[in-house]
Amino acid sequence: MAPIRSVGRIFKVATVTGGLLMLACLQARSASAENLFTESWNQTEKCESFFSTCDYVPSGKFTIKTTISATTSGASGTLSPSLLTSGTTAFDISLAPPGGAGFGSGPSGGDAGSSSETGFYYHGTIDSAGGWTVKGNSNKATATLPFIEPKCKDAKSKYAQMELTITDKGELTVSISATTGGDTCGNWFADSLDAENFDGEQTGPVTGDDIQMFLQVDFVGIFHFNDADNNNVSVTGTVKTKPFKFKGTSEYNLSDVNIVGTLQP
Repeated sequence: MAPIRSVGRIFKVATVTGGLLMLACLQARSASAENLFTESWNQTEKCESFFSTCDYVPSGKFTIKTTISATTSGASGTLSPSLLTSGTTAFDISLAPPGGAGFGSGPSGGDAGSSSETGFYYHGTIDSAGGWTVKGNSNKATATLPFIEPKCKDAKSKYAQMELTITDKGELTVSISATTGGDTCGNWFADSLDAENFDGEQTGPVTGDDIQMFLQVDFVGIFHFNDADNNNVSVTGTVKTKPFKFKGTSEYNLSDVNIVGTLQP
């Protein structure tokens, strides 16, 4: 099911006569598969009796972690700590549904923001101007990028972080964690990786086209992983859906989704 969104990404539901009105308010991998990410997504309702309104608030979180090297199937090129310490390296990463990339959870070129698509995407130069903090030497280097967005009572909330580590053994570890969805003040954080695509589906295992994704990693012109955008990630998990209740009516469905993404060899 396609994600349901409004401009503010939070739905206001108000009572009107006769019904409801919706207002837009890797060490190298072995031959076996390995877990790449976990994600949860849930919807809650928050009602204000004084105004007879309810907020429909989607939110969740995900973590991504994997280690790849030049010997990983689908990889080419070389990896060294200098890619992170040089201050000039362009880096791309996409964890996307079939048909791929656009703009999603990650900012493009270091500019914060998100779109109506699911998935995680980032393109930018690893340098301080792009918000990165880099530490290390020729043996091991780590680059960290926080993503900042206002929150109800916090003007500068870190809702996500990406960390890259490269060793002199030619191994790259990618770690990403994020809070997804929105808050009751109308702020939007990271987009869902994939779980939101199952929003509103019947209770049971996840099914459909969105049980496949692809992971692509590039240090532009130097190292590439899965340049062909092959669907190298399989998704499993469950959906639990119940009706949205408001004064005895059932207008929308509220879903809890929990999924795991597995990187195929």
